[in-house]
Amino acid sequence: KNGWEIGIHGGINSARDIEILKKQKERTEKFIGNVKSIRQHYLAFDSDITPFIQKQAGYDYDSTFGFNIICGFRAGTSFPFRWEKNQKEGTLEIPLIIQDASLFRKRSSMGFERKEALDFCRFLIDLVKDVGGVLTINWHTENHSQDNGIDSVLLKEILLYAKKEGGWITSLEKCAKYWEENLEKKIENA
Repeated sequence: KNGWEIGIHGGINSARDIEILKKQKERTEKFIGNVKSIRQHYLAFDSDITPFIQKQAGYDYDSTFGFNIICGFRAGTSFPFRWEKNQKEGTLEIPLIIQDASLFRKRSSMGFERKEALDFCRFLIDLVKDVGGVLTINWHTENHSQDNGIDSVLLKEILLYAKKEGGWITSLEKCAKYWEENLEKKIENA
């Protein structure tokens, strides 16, 4: 009712199993209507399989393709893309750039303190701004406590900086629609 998008958080085994993807989508749609987006649990993703079975299962866009242990550009870009250039109806990948767990977990290669994390996120925002790309953030609600150093205040600071730098804070659905209507053809023809 408030314009928020609800997507599927695909189960760990669904990245390679179309039947699981379909079942998760069907179950959710019984309660909320059409679901268009997905992000795979633990960022489980097989680029030879996952984007294609996601589309066959009825998803329009995905935001899984990112790193589990660092933040950055796993796809080498901050622009949405399709896995096959000629597959116009394929799932649109909106690559993941920042994940809270990658910033703070000691087992990750980053393991930042709070100020370092904020500075690094600002650095990534600046890079994406310079090329006019898309910056996606995966922030887990269970991490919104002061006890573990990852709090909602830090997320707010990141979002405020992005907005100050001209960022448009929106849903995957609105991002995908804007991309498809305004930019996708320009990039392909460049």
